[in-house]
Amino acid sequence: MAETIAILFVFFVLIIIGIIVYGTYQRFSLKTTAEEVEESQMVDIAKNIPNLAEIRCSTAAREVTNCIDVIKLESFAEFINESNDPVKIKHYKDLLGNSNLTVIEAYPNATSEPINFYDSYTEREEYRTILVPVSLYFPEEDTYGIGTLSVSVYTT
Repeated sequence: MAETIAILFVFFVLIIIGIIVYGTYQRFSLKTTAEEVEESQMVDIAKNIPNLAEIRCSTAAREVTNCIDVIKLESFAEFINESNDPVKIKHYKDLLGNSNLTVIEAYPNATSEPINFYDSYTEREEYRTILVPVSLYFPEEDTYGIGTLSVSVYTT
């Protein structure tokens, strides 16, 4: 009788150890999957920003890929930051998610102020950032420059 109880005890201890190991593995796997999803969202946002009609470069029915019109960008920033229309806010929240988007000019005027054109502030303090090089078009001078699009996505 004592042998049977000892075998059952060892069996249940092994079952409990197996459940603990499996639970730890699942938690790690879910964390990795969540990080991959956040990274994918960040890359999707970074790919779609230069193609937004609101800020995309276009001259004489010709569109330039991966290019941002600085005048359109500044107007878009004012439009987004001063908008109180819930439909517009929801549209851009769905499109751009919980992120902070900034364009920083690197050439020819590296000392210019960064243009923060979208920020869906949340209570979350953690975020991940990706920097993407973009071409900047200055229609006033009809010149191009080089800049960096900073996409910071707030993490859960």
